[in-house]
Formats: sequence, C-alpha cells, structure tokens
Amino acid sequence: MQLHTQQQQQQRRRRYARISRRERQNRWPTNCDDGHSDRQRVQKLEARMEQIVDAVNTLVELQSGQSSARLHGTSTPRLSASSILSQEEIQHDGTAHPSVSRFDPLHRLFTLTFAQLAMLTSARPDPPPDVLQTLVKLYLERIADQPLPLFDVKRLPSRAQKFSRGLLRSFLALTVRYSDSDFYSNSRSRAVDFYKNSASELLFAQAAEPSGDLETLMAFCLLCLSEIAGVAVRMAVCSNTMFNAATSTTVSANPELSRCCWSVFILDRMHGSSFRCLPAISTEEAMPEMPPVAKRPSLTLPNRLAEFEGAEEKDAGINSYALQLLSIWGRLMSYLKTIKQGNLEEPWAANSVYQQIKSEMSRFETVLPEAHRFKNNRFHDRTPSELEEQRAYWAAWVFTQCIYHTIHCTLNHPFLHIARIPGRPRLRSPSFLQHATDQAVLHSAWVVLVLRLCEEKHFTIFDPFVGHLASMITTAQFFLKFSKDESLAARASKDFEMLRSYVDKMANTHSHLLHTVSKLSRLAQFATSHVYAASNSPPKVETALLWDLLDYAVSSSPVVDSGDSSDNVELNDTEMPSMWLTDMQKVGVAFCSGGGLFLFGGVLMFFDRSMLAMGNILFLIGLTLIIGFQKTFVFFARRQKLKGTAAFMAGILLILIRWPLTGFLVELYGIFVLFGDFFATIASFAGNIPIVGPYIQMVLQKISSGRRNAELPV
Repeated sequence: MQLHTQQQQQQRRRRYARISRRERQNRWPTNCDDGHSDRQRVQKLEARMEQIVDAVNTLVELQSGQSSARLHGTSTPRLSASSILSQEEIQHDGTAHPSVSRFDPLHRLFTLTFAQLAMLTSARPDPPPDVLQTLVKLYLERIADQPLPLFDVKRLPSRAQKFSRGLLRSFLALTVRYSDSDFYSNSRSRAVDFYKNSASELLFAQAAEPSGDLETLMAFCLLCLSEIAGVAVRMAVCSNTMFNAATSTTVSANPELSRCCWSVFILDRMHGSSFRCLPAISTEEAMPEMPPVAKRPSLTLPNRLAEFEGAEEKDAGINSYALQLLSIWGRLMSYLKTIKQGNLEEPWAANSVYQQIKSEMSRFETVLPEAHRFKNNRFHDRTPSELEEQRAYWAAWVFTQCIYHTIHCTLNHPFLHIARIPGRPRLRSPSFLQHATDQAVLHSAWVVLVLRLCEEKHFTIFDPFVGHLASMITTAQFFLKFSKDESLAARASKDFEMLRSYVDKMANTHSHLLHTVSKLSRLAQFATSHVYAASNSPPKVETALLWDLLDYAVSSSPVVDSGDSSDNVELNDTEMPSMWLTDMQKVGVAFCSGGGLFLFGGVLMFFDRSMLAMGNILFLIGLTLIIGFQKTFVFFARRQKLKGTAAFMAGILLILIRWPLTGFLVELYGIFVLFGDFFATIASFAGNIPIVGPYIQMVLQKISSGRRNAELPV
C-alpha cells in the first residue's frame, strides 16, 4: 500500500515538473539568444517596478497629500494606454478582480498583496483610455480656443495619451467638471479637487527647477483656468520662454511653443490686469507669430461677397482681433487703477488716457474686417446646429463682441464720470457727460443683446471671463436703473436681472463666479432696500463694492474691500443725462420749440400780445409733457424757485391783460431765476462760436457765477 502511494506521488511530481517546464518555455522562448532573453526580463522587471512605485506613490498622495515625496525623484513617468492592464491580463496572471469602473483612488489598494499591487496599475485615479478620449471631446467642444489656443485640436486625441503626469492632472482638473461619465459617478467634485491638488503639488515642484519645461508651462495654463493665476506668466518670463519663442522665425518651427506663449499672454491680460498687480508681459511685440485660427463661416449675402473677397487676405482671423482687444483691455484696467488711486484727469482733454484708449478702439474698428461684424455674419439668423458645428469661430466671436462693447461701456461708466463722490469735487463738461451716458447705454445694450441671443439659440458660453464681462455691464445697468427717463430705467432694471441670472447660471460650472454672484446680490440690495423703505433720502452704494466688481481678481474671490462710508456714491448725485426720449417727450419737445418760435416772433412783432401768450402756453404744455405733470409742479413749487415762479406767472398775466412789454420784462426776470442754472451749460457751448463766442461765454459765466452750486432743474 505504501509502495503504491509512493509511486503515485512520483508520477504527480513528474507531471508537475513537465507543466512547469512548459510554462517556462511559454514565458521565455528557448529559441532566443541569452542576451535578448536577459534584456526582455530586465525590461519586464523595470516595468513591474515602475508599476509598483506608481501605485505606492498614489497611495502616498491620498494618505499624506505630499506627492512630492516620490520614490523615484521629481521625474514624472508618462502615462500611456499600454501601461494600463486589462481585466483579461489580470485574470490570466491569476489575480482576477473586478475592474475599476468608477473614480476611487483607494479602491483595492488596501486589500491586495504586494505582488497583486504591482500588477494593478488600473487602480490609479487616472481615467481609462476610453474615458480620457471622452474628456478630450469635451475639451474640444467647450474649452478649446475659448479663449486659450493651447493645443492643436487635430492632434489632441493622440497627444493626450502621452501627457506627462502634471499636464494630465491639470487637463483632468479642467475637463472632469463637464463630464457625466459613469467613471466619475457621484464623485465628480472630489475628483476635480484631487486632480487640482495633485497637479498643483507636481507643477510647483517642477517650477522650482532652473530649466523651463514646455509641458509644465502648458499645465500651468490649464490650471490657471480653474484655480492658479500668474504662476505660468512668471515662469515663462523667468525661463526666457517668451524670448526664445519670439526669436523663432516661423510658427512651423515650434507650433506648441507659439500656442503656449499666446495662452500665457491671454491669461496675463485676464488675471494679471488687476488693480492689485501689474501685467508681467508689457507688450505683445515680444510674442511669436500667431498659430492658425478657426476659419470663419461662409456668408449668406451674395451681393456683398465680392466686397469681402477683396479684403480676404487682410483677415487675420477672429482670434487675432480678440487678442488685440485684450491688449486694449490691459490698458483700460491700468486707467481704472489710476482713477481708483485718486489720480483724476479731464477725460475730454486731447492728451488724456481716456482719449488715447478711444483712439485705440477707433483704430481697431478700421482693421476689423466687415465679415466679422454683427450685421454681416448673421449670428442672429444662424441655427443652433450651425453654431455648434463651428463653435471654434462663434465662441471666439461672442468673446470679441462682449469684450469690445464692455471696453466702451466701462470707459464711459457712470460710476467713473457722472457719479459725484464726496471729497472728489471736479468740474465736468455737460456735453461730455451726455456723450458718456449715451455710450454706456448703447454698448451695455449690445452685450445684453448678444448674451440673450446665445441663450435663445442654446449656444452655451463656457469661458468664465465672459461671465465677468457680464457682471461689469450689470454695474452700469445698476446706475441706469435710477435714470430720470422712466423707459430707460425700466429697461435697465430688466437687463440688470437678466445679467445677474446669466452670471448665476455660469457659476454652476465655475465656482469662483459664486463670489461675483454674491457681490451682485449685495449691489441689488441697495436699490431694493431703498424701494421698500420708501425713503425720501437718495439711496447710496458702497464705492468699494463697485471697484471690486470691476476687478476680475477681486470680484471672483471672497475678499471684499471695506471702504469708508463717506466715500459711498449717493445716487441722487448721479445726474443721468439721456437723449433717449419717449413718444410723449418728443411731442413735448415739439411744443417747446413752437413756444420758442412764437415768443421770438412776438418780440419781432413789437411785443405782440397774442404771439407772446401763445408762446408761453405752448412752452408750459411742452415742459409738462417732457418731465411729467408731477415734476413740473414740484419744479415751480420749490421754495428756492418761488420768486422766479411768481415773476414768471405775473409776466404771463400782464401780457394777457394787454401790458405786453412790462409783462415780457417781468417774465424774463422769472425765466432767469427759474432757468439760470442752465446758463453755465449754454456758456460752454457758446464758447465754440467763432469771434463772438468767447464774449458771450464771458457774459453768461459772469451772470451765473453766483449760481454755480445750484441744482439743475431736470
């Protein structure tokens, strides 16, 4: 019995030995030479060790948050699809386990043996290749060239598989927030935070190295869009990346470097043009040639195609014109900074910064091709499918339209020119104030129109800077809400709420805009509390809050400047001149004009009683139609105007009882008392009349010298 058992054991050992030799032959073919076999074994061993180190590094990141403590130094191994083991390969090696189908960096790391951990590279928090390609598509749809031209969109799908660790984590931090993949089910926000923190630690460690790395700079650009601003620009300048790119002869020499440099320039103009810092890139002259831009869509106006074809070769692309406006934007922010610091100027002066920026905007209008203008590219007639098919162009076009009109509106912002802030007295040109108001009304309405069209056509804008531009226009609409023109005030109130809602929706995907939404809500409370209180005193708004909303870096952060309450803007001191007249007001202007003609004719006809009486009646009717019955009554009934009102009415009565000359003289005195506040305004216009103008201006100024601080009647 024992002999039989020993024979069975020997047969079993010989069978196992044959299986072991067969397995070794399958793993290491005997027909290979020893050198080649050794090299294969070394390569496999290195690959396994790299996988083990990578898995351990991931575990260290999650437990201590110190990803800089790498087992293999500061180098970042590249991720490729071949380095991720499939489920079938794991099962073949005898370590079958359900594959990772969701984002969970800690999944299975604590339950595996050390040998299994070496095999399980798929447990890393990075997505599998199919999910990565989905994120690439999201980037192309929602982020590419909006506004950063960072990647070549044709090469990006294959390029993404070879990203370095830092670039990949930055890419994921930016794109995962838009993903609805099952891989990030119920953990999208956690994944974004993980990628952001991991990328930050990796990139800051690499930024400390003396040599500049292009992929590190590209990763910083992506991270800037989600969190960090300014580091990429300083790194590019310190490592002479800009200089090296500018000395390159053509874009084809290094297209990635060109795209990266222009992306850094855009970020510097957006985030670096703040009231609290200076742009790191002073001029775009040191920048390399622009990379290829999106082709504009075909026009649907055959009768004008010939005109556009002649200018085809001068069309640098919509992205190029957006960059030109970003340069002017940086100049505008510097101008606002000087005003905030108290360095006031006369904006109507020929050599003022205001006029210089206006000149740059006028020059831009001369170089912008007709094909990119609103009336010619027919954005309002395009279907949603057309807009999505050519998103690269239309997203850049919407950005160009918004920043163009926001520059004009901010340059003429009522807060800068019309609002009178205590402690900052200054003489202001009435004609300039009228021009500034008209420009603010016009250009703010254009931004509202463009954004409303985007919502109607379901063309979503994913660039958060457009949300900031909308918030700046909202501050202008806030001032227009208190205009004495009721139709303008009603329209401004409606647009104010529309823009607030637009920024609020954009904050759902860009959390930093939540701080902007909070500040806009505070701004709205000033008007709401005043209406509910039914107070006779004018509402006030914090100057610091307005400055915060005009600064992108501050408006999108929780920091709020605490300004002195004495610097608050009193909205009653915001004289809002406006040429926007209702139909009733236009009729009133006609009546006033007729009254003036009758009065002038009555004087020429030796104070004809009938013509003088008719002129006065028409004038009173016209004034009532223009400013309303209540305001007309309040104007004539004010205590400081009672003397003028009495003289004016007495003069009209004397004219009616056949004392035209005496009545006209008494009425003239009443007109002087009632409307003498306008003499300074008339004097500013009369000074431009040749020869006699200066003398008329001198007389009017002398007459109105004692009335300099009087309140305007309308």
